[in-house]
Amino acid sequence: MSLIARLMGESENIEPPYPPRSPEGLVARWLQWVASVHASRSAIVDTTGEFAHLNQPEDVWFLAGGSGGRVRRACTIPPNTKIFLPAVNIWFDVAYETEYGTPDLSKLFGSLSVDGSNIELDEIFIQEPIPIKGVWGNLVNESVLEYRFSIYGLWKLLEPLSRGEHEIIIRGGDYDFDMMIEYQITVED
Repeated sequence: MSLIARLMGESENIEPPYPPRSPEGLVARWLQWVASVHASRSAIVDTTGEFAHLNQPEDVWFLAGGSGGRVRRACTIPPNTKIFLPAVNIWFDVAYETEYGTPDLSKLFGSLSVDGSNIELDEIFIQEPIPIKGVWGNLVNESVLEYRFSIYGLWKLLEPLSRGEHEIIIRGGDYDFDMMIEYQITVED
C-alpha cells in the first residue's frame, strides 16, 4: 500500500514478526489496529463505543483502554469470537529510548473483570522493536511512515463469551494516570 493511500486513511496490515495468534503476535496486531484509524475515530479516545467495530480483524476482537479517567462503552461482538485487550500498555520507539531511556515499567498496574469475576492478566513485553505503519493522524505515531516500537503491557486473550449481555471492566495506570473502562458487550450475530 502506498503512502498516499495511508494519507487518505486506508489502513495497511503488516505481518508481525511473530505467529499472528501468539501473545506477541496479538500485541503487534493490536498496535497496528490502533494505528489503522485517525485519532478522531480511535477506539482509545472513543467515549461511547461507536468506533469499536472499525478495522476489526476476522479472527479476534480487539478492545481498547484509554488515556485516563472513567469511560463507559457499548459494543456488539459476533459470537464465537475471542477478545484481546490491554489493561494497561505502553509503546515507545528508539527515539524515545534514546532521549529518555527505557520507561519505568514497574509502575504500571492493571486489573480485569468479566461479569464480576476477576481475570488474571498476562505480562507481555516485545523488546525488539517491530514495524508499525499507520494512517495519517493515528494515535500510535501520527504518521504514515513506518516506525518501530517496543511494546509492554498487561494483556488478556479471552475465550468467546456466550450470547447475550456481558460486562468487562478494565482498570489500569501508573503513578501518573489512572483509567477505568466499562464495556457493555452484546454478543450476537
